Amino acid sequence: MNTVVQDDIRKILEDVMKRHKFAKREMCKESPMTDNPPVLMIGRTNRDNENDSRDETTEGAEAYQHKLGLTRAYDVAMLPLIHKEDVFECYTDAVKMLPICEIDFILLAVEGYMRIGENGNPLIGKDDKEPEYEHGDMAKDFAENPFTNVREGLVVSGVDWNEDTIYMSACSYTYDDNGVPIYGETSSDVVTLNDENKEMAEARFTNAMLGTMKYLKLAMKAQSFHDLLTDNRVDDE
Repeated sequence: MNTVVQDDIRKILEDVMKRHKFAKREMCKESPMTDNPPVLMIGRTNRDNENDSRDETTEGAEAYQHKLGLTRAYDVAMLPLIHKEDVFECYTDAVKMLPICEIDFILLAVEGYMRIGENGNPLIGKDDKEPEYEHGDMAKDFAENPFTNVREGLVVSGVDWNEDTIYMSACSYTYDDNGVPIYGETSSDVVTLNDENKEMAEARFTNAMLGTMKYLKLAMKAQSFHDLLTDNRVDDE
């Protein structure tokens, strides 16, 4: 039984945002106004200690655990989604390659658009009360409306194994005269899904990540049934 530690995932989410801000800034110093590639991250509790074995993966997971103050060590696989132009197609391809097993979380880091509140902070989660945009409308509003509150920014979002929580972090930016980002404040939130906010689960990538968790659970059940059907002990019945 997988027990999700929400505070661990929140800390990892915030660390991922910090690292993506650093990466973008450094890339833009070399090539102005460069976008970060979208990155998919899959996190799973490190299980090497169950077999009394240690390797570099375990040592790295434990070092990351201590650095962030996590309750357990996690193996985090990172995959840039760059092999196709459509990020959603890249995500779909990547999910097809996942091993059938329990995982703790999925995070997705992308560059995108977000609305900014009167205080200058990104509006995310329960703070975003404005009407929903259709896919692509934010980019259009940003490009065409000089009075819009839409800004470019970095977005990290994710879900956990329980399928009932959404993790979000967003940070807007502008560029200086050298094409290096100037970051605004970072807003983060952890939202438990319920009847009042269930529409949040319908966002394109959030829905895809929740669907991935559901698929892995069903695939594990199917694998267990297959193992029973092929169990050699049936000959002893």
